[in-house]
Amino acid sequence: MRTTCKTSCVLCAQNCGLEVEVENNSIVNVKGDKSNGKSEGYLCRKGMNIANHQHNADRLKYPLKRVGDRLSESPGTKPLTKSP
Repeated sequence: MRTTCKTSCVLCAQNCGLEVEVENNSIVNVKGDKSNGKSEGYLCRKGMNIANHQHNADRLKYPLKRVGDRLSESPGTKPLTKSP
């Protein structure tokens, strides 16, 4: 089922209004929100491509910690602390 949600973009300081179509918990379409008093339907390139950030294959899916010169998966329930 496809739904439309009104929100604002957080990719820059302008915070343009967005109308985001979501299906199966994934963004399928983005357009400017004409009823947003700040952006009045304007949408920059970053906002237009916001779905690419959600679906990017390089997006982190779990916390990482540095072990020596490499990054390894860190359990999300364990607090990350700096060693002395």
